[in-house]
Amino acid sequence: MHLEKLEMQLNQLKYDLLPNNLSYFWNDTWNEIYFSSDRISEAQIENISFLFQPNYNYEQSYAVNPLNGFFASYYDDVKDIDLGAFLRYSPLGVVPEELPEIKTLSKHPNWPFEGEDNLSNLPVLIHKFKRELVQNFFSAYKGINLDELSETDFHFLIYLESIDAYYNFTSDFGPASFRCASIFVEGNTIRLYGQRKVDPVLTIVKENNHYYIQSYNVN
Repeated sequence: MHLEKLEMQLNQLKYDLLPNNLSYFWNDTWNEIYFSSDRISEAQIENISFLFQPNYNYEQSYAVNPLNGFFASYYDDVKDIDLGAFLRYSPLGVVPEELPEIKTLSKHPNWPFEGEDNLSNLPVLIHKFKRELVQNFFSAYKGINLDELSETDFHFLIYLESIDAYYNFTSDFGPASFRCASIFVEGNTIRLYGQRKVDPVLTIVKENNHYYIQSYNVN
């Protein structure tokens, strides 16, 4: 009974960390993996699956895991990530009740609503992402600046320099996911593999006591 109670307390702590202190949970998870090296346990692999779960219920509310946008596109180099795909179902944005900049948005080439500039008439929701918030997230988990991204034609995504924000439009819900089956640690690199040979490989690198996603692609 005592062990069961401790396990429940541990799981509650993990659920508290996931939405409230994700960066701490992130670094602590990889630190443990890094120093375990060739002694990776099943419990550590389960911890990674917990870290990467697509969505979770927390305090009776439904939340999307912001990390899973990193699995929405493939890239050999982190700078080649598709930002539009990353933000498609990201919880980093908000659904604005008012949008004074909608007339400017409606004139953008990526605006999908044929010039419609009345927010209440749009068939799907608009999500607005402050660039600073997205940049902070990329700095924490990718270690790069958004200006370094090689992809400049952001399909299904609009950026307004005057507002310094990104906008996208979604009606369905389908966050990406990654399920780890095995781990290989070599030098400052951690590679995570799925169950099948055709599954993509996630590569994490350690730099100055921080851990960053380097690539996500099929070998």
